[in-house]
Amino acid sequence: MQLVGGDQTFLALFDDGTVYCWGDNSTRQCDASTFVVVYAEPVQVAGLPCLTSVASSSTPLGVLGDRRAIAWGGLATSEPGEQGDETEVHLLPLVDVSFVYSYGDFKVAIAEEQVRWWGTSFAESSTDPVELKLGGSAERAGGNEGASCYVFGGGQVACRGRNFSGLLGVDQPDSINPVPIDLGGPVVEISADAGTACALRVDGEILCWGANYGGALGRGLPPDELPWDPVPEIILERGPFAGLAGIHGSKCAWRPSGEVLCWGNHSPFRYEGEEGFSRPPRRVPHLEPARQVAGTSDRVCALGFDDQVRCHVKELDPDVPPSAEIMVFAPPFGTQEHFDAARR
Repeated sequence: MQLVGGDQTFLALFDDGTVYCWGDNSTRQCDASTFVVVYAEPVQVAGLPCLTSVASSSTPLGVLGDRRAIAWGGLATSEPGEQGDETEVHLLPLVDVSFVYSYGDFKVAIAEEQVRWWGTSFAESSTDPVELKLGGSAERAGGNEGASCYVFGGGQVACRGRNFSGLLGVDQPDSINPVPIDLGGPVVEISADAGTACALRVDGEILCWGANYGGALGRGLPPDELPWDPVPEIILERGPFAGLAGIHGSKCAWRPSGEVLCWGNHSPFRYEGEEGFSRPPRRVPHLEPARQVAGTSDRVCALGFDDQVRCHVKELDPDVPPSAEIMVFAPPFGTQEHFDAARR
């Protein structure tokens, strides 16, 4: 099972290739047959072919079993049911796709081991996929319209775009071409947004660099003491970590044991006695144990070893204890009664 979040929409991809969706439905990414804007609980996305990987946003992306890629959603201007009750699927002009990524209007697919982006990226925009040369086989990507980072060539990292926060390194101008970043070892995962990048190395350590909005560098220092740093450094909590996720200005990571830590400006988790928006890395016990974590602008969800999805909703009454802010979705989600109830 794969759990992903993007913009304000979550997707859960099951091992049989079916996709469930909850959160924002304003572009019919969850359900093309209705004007329901938000789904509080997961509903199956009708009409999708079996998928092997997904990326969530207002226009989600998916990878087919034959390694072609599709997009769906984007039907905000159509009437419910105009396309039928099933989701309209758009086949993308890509083959041999191994990875897809979506953040707002910035889309990426790794096809034939090379990065193809479309939408808006730094100073460019394109409706058709544009190849980005990295000097090696591409593996992962992260970022937004302003700046993006890529893993390639067996764990090397390069970033491109605006460098107002040091995301491209020391004394580097803005660059349309990828700039190599030295992280002291091979990298398996990258997250870049809001001017901050973090990378998970093969040895399980996480390093962050760039802007420190709300403590996004994970070093326990507020922005007034450390506004930004172009030099990657290991976060306050040492590894090993098993995974890393960027969540709209904050980061979450999880250990092989299922322990979850989150930090940064948009961290959804309150701690007794803390004020403001600066959050150092802290455990989030009520999402544990987790084997994946994903987030949107208003909540964070974790996939447990039992395949249950627990979601923590932000901006709730501060007097409500954290355990009361957890919604538990136990698969399978797909009963007709569940679907009808979610649509009401």
